[in-house]
Amino acid sequence: TVTNNCGGVGTRTFNITQPAVLLASPLSQTDISCFGGSNGAASVSVAITGNYIGNQAGTTTFANALDGIYVHQMSDQITIGGTDPADRNIISGNSRHGIFLDGDNTTFPVTNISLDGNLIGLSVGHSPMPNQEHGIAISYSRYVTIGSNDHTAVQQFISGNAYAPVNWAKGLD
Repeated sequence: TVTNNCGGVGTRTFNITQPAVLLASPLSQTDISCFGGSNGAASVSVAITGNYIGNQAGTTTFANALDGIYVHQMSDQITIGGTDPADRNIISGNSRHGIFLDGDNTTFPVTNISLDGNLIGLSVGHSPMPNQEHGIAISYSRYVTIGSNDHTAVQQFISGNAYAPVNWAKGLD
């Protein structure tokens, strides 16, 4: 669902079948014509929930060639997982990172990311099913939330990966 600053709302639903790639463009747009003026803005919200990424049914490795989830230069709200058990992603068995947040330090950092309730580097039964690098790799990103303070929600686990559970390689001022 996209809502602009002038109150216009648009919704688009689509299904993605493997091995297709999700590409949202433009991710953000300003100076959209609203009521005859160029004073509007639009943004995109993305929710990635309830998926097996890099594995089949959370029990057998079925690796992606690179990262399980790759977010590149996105500045709007992205939710990966959630507090409901049905929102949990199993992000395990990938050839690189489970999740890679890859921003640009000068023009377009990755911002406003929420990661909660996922199994990263583990199977459904919590046995190791490692991603071959980090569970979560972060580069030039800000406002990244990993986990929540909701103790009644489904818990997030990051374990069993070949490298560190979380690697914040390059930050922002």
